[in-house]
Amino acid sequence: MIEYERVRWDSVKEYGNQVLLIDINNPVGVTVLDNPDRETLLKVDKYITHDTKDYNAIGKVFIYNIVDRAIDDKNNLILFVKSEMVQYRRY
Repeated sequence: MIEYERVRWDSVKEYGNQVLLIDINNPVGVTVLDNPDRETLLKVDKYITHDTKDYNAIGKVFIYNIVDRAIDDKNNLILFVKSEMVQYRRY
């Protein structure tokens, strides 16, 4: 269940025409996605990002399970997600 009263709505309203991720387990933060395909995000259930630090022996993948979507009056696509991090050994 999403606790909308815990979302930092003041942070959300600072943006316009962006794609925002809000983790429902910790809804006090907002993550802004860089150059996402909005149309695709309306159709998929997961969004995955890869750690960009190639010098570490351990890599990370962040998996965002999209549980709900909304568009606000500033044309932000807001994705409510449950996130998890998966670590793997780089070869």
